Amino acid sequence: MTTIVWLRQDLRIADNALWQCAAERGEPVLALYVLPRHWLLPGASGLDRLGAAKAGFLAQCLEDTRDKLGQIGVPLVDVVGAPDSVLVQLAGSGQTHIVTAEAQAPEEQAWLERLQKQGVAVSTAATQSLFTAADITSETETFPATFSRFRRRVEKDARLVPQRPMTAPVPLKGVDDIPLPLRQLPRAADCLHQRHHNRTGSIPAYPGGETAALRHLHQYLADVPAVRQYKETRNQLAGTNFSSGLSGYLSAGALSARTAWHALLDWEVEHGACTGSYWLRFELLWREFFHWSLRHHGTALFRYRGLDEDDTRQHDALTSRQRTYWSRWCRAETGLPWIDASLVELMETGWISNRGRQLLASFLIYEMGLDWRWGAEFFQHYLLDDDVASNWGNWAYIAGVGHDARGGRQFAILEQFFRHDPGAAHVHAWLPHLAGLSSEQIYRIHCRATATGTDATMPSPMLLLDWARTA
Repeated sequence: MTTIVWLRQDLRIADNALWQCAAERGEPVLALYVLPRHWLLPGASGLDRLGAAKAGFLAQCLEDTRDKLGQIGVPLVDVVGAPDSVLVQLAGSGQTHIVTAEAQAPEEQAWLERLQKQGVAVSTAATQSLFTAADITSETETFPATFSRFRRRVEKDARLVPQRPMTAPVPLKGVDDIPLPLRQLPRAADCLHQRHHNRTGSIPAYPGGETAALRHLHQYLADVPAVRQYKETRNQLAGTNFSSGLSGYLSAGALSARTAWHALLDWEVEHGACTGSYWLRFELLWREFFHWSLRHHGTALFRYRGLDEDDTRQHDALTSRQRTYWSRWCRAETGLPWIDASLVELMETGWISNRGRQLLASFLIYEMGLDWRWGAEFFQHYLLDDDVASNWGNWAYIAGVGHDARGGRQFAILEQFFRHDPGAAHVHAWLPHLAGLSSEQIYRIHCRATATGTDATMPSPMLLLDWARTA
């Protein structure tokens, strides 16, 4: 028998229950990563799931995992294909046992169900969350309607404490030969590198991999003032350590949520608990909330009406103006500097600040009038920290069809950008042709149909904004 550890969003060695499960079986081990072929196909918006910076980050995560597994004698094979089909083919001889993570997204659940129907032996373990399914189901018969209710329940129950990270896995014995079906499939790493290098100038905002993740976590927590000031800085658009920068590592599984959680608790023991450290754990709880919400609600999250009980209404067909809006958005040529700067940063680095994401979402939904799911697909394509639960959960939240008791979050775009980029440093960094303009001049561009005094090649604003426009 051979144990195949099927990796998905758990590209790490430390605190990964899959290696413990494999070790307990006592069989030769092969690690497998399957890049889903349908990630390369366009969705309703015309975008697939694999933008350039995201592909580069994922390639680095795979290479780091390969190196680390090589040190303990376990080969990692990465291929492109339909995950369930690949695994069914491998298990055809009956001499294979699959070890993989519990399903988070509906498509993952469908893969596991197909394997079960085909008689494939599969064991699953929790690798992505702070809490286990038993923790969550024992606490609630109905899933909390809002994050606040979820957070209060977690914080009040002394039993709901994330376990300490697992110790390093016991030695494993790797397989002697790679199965023929895997040798015949295209390599995921080749596809990822091609995607990354096809877009000139695309550089991931953070280096990928578990080695980089642990180093980044250590360096961030060593910057004590940054942690203390996190609540005040987290809405900035640019700067040094204004954000923790952990989201990409968590989404790829290069860093476990439990490792981050307990590192923060250890930081509090050494430096004292503060508002900043609490808010960092607060954000981890948001991630946890969206994770369990997706498990609970499943495909409902992807409907136009989201979690709204009235799911009969569909989004109207796009007008010619909206199609023009979408085309200009996808080229980062809206003519609105604060919007375009955020889009350029996202497209080139695979990352933008949390507040930048909220403002882009509000703009697309309430100013452009587009289906929020197109925005979710846009982020899904570009974000290196794309996590299906958090990305779609946040977009539904802003659109008012998710877990927001207020029925949506429309931001006063100009007021927010003026507050969080007061000197226009973010615009100057990503739209250097506007470096000579003051924040006040940049503000005026958003309110006027002409862009007097700017670079002649800059497109005119595709629509105008009102300072106080908000729901």
